Amino acid sequence: MNVPFLDLQRVHEPLANEFVDSFRSILQRSAFSSGKEIQEFEAAFAEFVGTKYCLGTCSGLSALMIGLRTAGVKPGDKIIAPTLTFVATLEAIRYISATPVLVDVDSHGSLDLKTTEEYLKQGVKFILPVHLYGMLADPIKLVNLAKKYNAVVIEDACQAHGAKNENIAAGTIGKVSAFSFYPGKNLGALGDAGALCTDDENVFKMAKALREHGQLEKYHHTYEGYTARLDNIQAAFLLKKLPHLKKWTEERISAAKTYYELLQDADIAFQSNDFSGSHVFHLFVVVTKQREKLISAFKSANIGFGLHYPQPMHKLECYQNQDWVKGEYPNAERFSKEAISLPIFPGITRTEIVYVCDVIKKTL
Repeated sequence: MNVPFLDLQRVHEPLANEFVDSFRSILQRSAFSSGKEIQEFEAAFAEFVGTKYCLGTCSGLSALMIGLRTAGVKPGDKIIAPTLTFVATLEAIRYISATPVLVDVDSHGSLDLKTTEEYLKQGVKFILPVHLYGMLADPIKLVNLAKKYNAVVIEDACQAHGAKNENIAAGTIGKVSAFSFYPGKNLGALGDAGALCTDDENVFKMAKALREHGQLEKYHHTYEGYTARLDNIQAAFLLKKLPHLKKWTEERISAAKTYYELLQDADIAFQSNDFSGSHVFHLFVVVTKQREKLISAFKSANIGFGLHYPQPMHKLECYQNQDWVKGEYPNAERFSKEAISLPIFPGITRTEIVYVCDVIKKTL
């Protein structure tokens, strides 16, 4: 048997005719860099997230960069961020000339809020939590910390579309949030795309200007901005996929629960066993000291897998010799050395999951 890590064909094939129809419509209208599909998707995604405003961008990184600027971050400001994340989290901070304050993660891979509070006591005013693997960082604690220390939360929700804890959804915790629609995300475009969400009208207006060279109206450049627009074609594809996201999320959670039930006797630890919807399982991550042995077994058995992330930010070559790279991060380093992501995607079958679990149990 061959079990892919991610099979987008199963997701896209039923929608292929709708994608073609959308493309033909845009082609006929030559509505490539602007068009009704963008506005329609922004309205639909804002409703899905639960915010007043959504602004489509060309990537999750662009949404993060713009989000940080609209949240009031200035060059030199310090921003608390986890060291276990994708590099885009730190790129966004560095590209606007701010300074990362790297913090370890907790035993589940979320930003360590105890250490975060220590930095807030020292006067740091910005928090950039990452809802890693699709699991919502504790929203109530984040909100309480922000209120207690008059800090601003900017969410990296790029992996957590639809995650919700006690009616608090990913993208609604901070002043502004960023989502990615990279093809492999729970809601993925057919290319690069992203979005910024907020309830703040001033943030939205500034973000809209920054997205297009900083102009509030053509040739009137209030800010120095970017070319960061969402393509109308990608907006059209996302519009076709968004109505299916709830069902796809349910399938991911169901698959994760099956893994959990079948692997109870295996020599592994689970990143999470929360199947309430607070975790939307962009990734299903397990931890084992025998990762290399398991990788070898997966390759022999034609099972796809992922390593997210084999180098935490403080270990990356591009960030060595930076004066802000300091401290110890034991949980992040444990995940980087021992975590492995199992196949999970909408449409994965129980037979495939059983096969993966059988290989794990035989190997470990």
